[in-house]
Amino acid sequence: MGLEKIFIEKVIDGDTLNAPGDRILRLIGIDCPDFRMPVFDEAVGFVREAVEGQEVLVEYCPLRKLDSYNRERVVLFYKDRRGHNHNLNQRLLKLGLARFFPIAPCHIDFYEWARLEASARSKRNGIWSSERDEAIMDSFTLTNPEEDRELGVTKISNKFFKLGYFWSISDQSKIIYMLLCHMAHSSGIVWIAFTTIMKHTKYDVNTVLMALNELSSAGLIDYKISQNRNKPNYIILRKVIPPPKSEQTTGETQVETLDLF
Repeated sequence: MGLEKIFIEKVIDGDTLNAPGDRILRLIGIDCPDFRMPVFDEAVGFVREAVEGQEVLVEYCPLRKLDSYNRERVVLFYKDRRGHNHNLNQRLLKLGLARFFPIAPCHIDFYEWARLEASARSKRNGIWSSERDEAIMDSFTLTNPEEDRELGVTKISNKFFKLGYFWSISDQSKIIYMLLCHMAHSSGIVWIAFTTIMKHTKYDVNTVLMALNELSSAGLIDYKISQNRNKPNYIILRKVIPPPKSEQTTGETQVETLDLF
């Protein structure tokens, strides 16, 4: 896959950069904290130190070059002071300065990148330290819970994307969980085909399995894989725990939730 050498004029935030000709680059596969969120300054400072005023190599997503804001979707490679080459996107994940942010279609290996985030979370790096988790949970509420978000042909209520509830699980797990909530009902066991989830999300089977395991570990679902010869590729969904209703205290500050799509 071809790489382009480009000069980074300015770092806007941890995952957005300016290049000559009024070009804006958006690092794909990750999402760095926004202004006033924990670790915002650390993420911006790291990226500025690494690439601002430097020549780097960028790899464009061959499946979709521009995002909905006309920013160029890239993986960025840079050389540090010791002459070692790094993938900036993955480096931010490893250091806990960004969370995994899968948006299909995309050419990156979602499974491998999610493992990088899981490693940072297990080490409590950056945004995954307990103190910062609590700050994130306490800082974000919803301004418009009735707004719907589009995911292919599926509409997902914005109320499910309260960061305080979902921050600890990956984005593909959030998406799959919402689909399971739509498909499931309270009466008995529900059978769901892998192909149905893959069709709606564009994820591969390994990504779906990883998300199911994460949701199960979080206690949000109870499932097993069908051993029935007639339905060998089905999920047997035995339980789905709906997210709790938001309880806001008097005088609580209202801020916009982070855009996930």
